[in-house]
Amino acid sequence: MTAPLKVITWVAIRDTCEMTATLHPTEDQIDFLIGPTTDAFEFGFDRPSLRRFIDLAQTSLARLDAGQASSSAQSSAAQG
Repeated sequence: MTAPLKVITWVAIRDTCEMTATLHPTEDQIDFLIGPTTDAFEFGFDRPSLRRFIDLAQTSLARLDAGQASSSAQSSAAQG
């Protein structure tokens, strides 16, 4: 990825949604495909941004599980 962010969009991912990942070791990137191949949403992370996203997801899930969802706290954590 050459730019910090290329597209802004909204996607709802439900429990039954297909999800796959493609590793690109030479580019140090992982691409995720969400949905059926013919109508999928695809996005990629380099290694550092994927670690940040995983940290944000784990923190957000813990807050959701605890009933303390706060979009402003989650957004500030994402900015790292």
